[in-house]
Amino acid sequence: MDLKKLGSAVAVSLLSITSLAQAAGMEMDTKNCSKPCTPPPSCKRCPVGCVNPDARPARDNVRKNIALELLYWESNQGGMTYATANQEAIDLVKADVLAGAGAAVHDGFFSAASSKYYNAKSETPSHSWDLGFRLGLGYTFVHDGWDLTANWTHFRNNTKKFNNSDTEIGNVTYFAEWTSVLPGSLAVFLLTDTDTDTTARFTTTDETSISIDPLTLTPQSLAQKPVATAIEAKWKLQLDLVDLELGRDFYTSRYLTLRPFIGARGAWVKEEFDVDYSGGSFTQVGSTNSTRISLLDDVDMKSDFSGAGVRIGLNSDWKFCDGWSFYGNTAFSLLYGNFHVTQQEFLGDQDQANSSVILNMDNHFRASQAMLDLALGLRYDWDCSCYHVGAYVGWEQHILFDQNQFVHYPSTGPAVDVIDQSVTTTTSRTLYQNPPSSYPSVIPANGNLTMQGFTVGVTVDF
Repeated sequence: MDLKKLGSAVAVSLLSITSLAQAAGMEMDTKNCSKPCTPPPSCKRCPVGCVNPDARPARDNVRKNIALELLYWESNQGGMTYATANQEAIDLVKADVLAGAGAAVHDGFFSAASSKYYNAKSETPSHSWDLGFRLGLGYTFVHDGWDLTANWTHFRNNTKKFNNSDTEIGNVTYFAEWTSVLPGSLAVFLLTDTDTDTTARFTTTDETSISIDPLTLTPQSLAQKPVATAIEAKWKLQLDLVDLELGRDFYTSRYLTLRPFIGARGAWVKEEFDVDYSGGSFTQVGSTNSTRISLLDDVDMKSDFSGAGVRIGLNSDWKFCDGWSFYGNTAFSLLYGNFHVTQQEFLGDQDQANSSVILNMDNHFRASQAMLDLALGLRYDWDCSCYHVGAYVGWEQHILFDQNQFVHYPSTGPAVDVIDQSVTTTTSRTLYQNPPSSYPSVIPANGNLTMQGFTVGVTVDF
């Protein structure tokens, strides 16, 4: 994002709105409207003295308000790491493999240093700025200047990110964090010093014979986690907030106004997180090395939350010169609602024509969610006895605590024996055995959902 261009656009928008407000004010002055004033209003509605006079006195016992805001935000969520990029993962460590009793020792067995992280970093969905809006309607009562305000906030954010080890500098391998698939049945690759045929032949316990060339393949299957050479991650967010507030805007001094409020909030938060892994562990090897097929591991996750609850907050306006002021707003909500979280995983061809469902989870549960709202910005107000116009630009931040309810389901995988048949065609021995199969474990992702960005708005009281 070009902050210089954005800053210039925001400044031009604010100056344009201010110019329109001033021009409208000059026209209304011809109709005997009063000039802009900074002093607090008179105490005509205070029965005994004037304590904290109303900052928005009603005209003819009624004042209506309409507000329109343009949002330019981005969003982030904790616990969304879909891969770990590691420069050590495919580096080979030479070791000796002791064969069974009476068999020769095969020097040159290579294993992946999967227990070491070197210059590793987490891969998360990219940051993307998108537009949204907020609409507001308000009504000020004659009773002590109380006001009733309703706001609707709508925001969507779509991100997409690609990772490919072929385009990275150095030996980079991506550990697949969201898959429930273990590396394939090939658990080891063997390179012998004595065999003239560099093709090592392996047989798995399901009696599938596979031949590979260890000179051209990296031993990624030895990794404790599945690895991928290409990843595509997409995250979509849709947020809708409806707020109803009962507040009072009043002067605490000549140049400071406060507006405490109470009310309710309804929230609808929809998320889609789609991660596709291919290459590396997600490779099917045929009868020869040339028949390798790259598989696609598609992990689809969705989370829908709808809830409602109480909301309290405080708005402040710090006036300093001829209608200009700084504003600072804060609010806290406690929402009670329903989560619907689904997670599916498909493994198959790249075109997904022949895919198998290896994970299908559907969870419904209720929970209380806390949300914090913060805003800080610059504002210009023009007051007239007939109407009021305000224009503002600021920065907002919103936090939904523990909103990420996606779950990792790592599996220990099926039992696999790898048999070395590279010495002779009649002798074989077990070189490696995977742990016995078991059900996937459950690891909650957990993480706060945050939205932040710029807000430009205009409000009219009439």
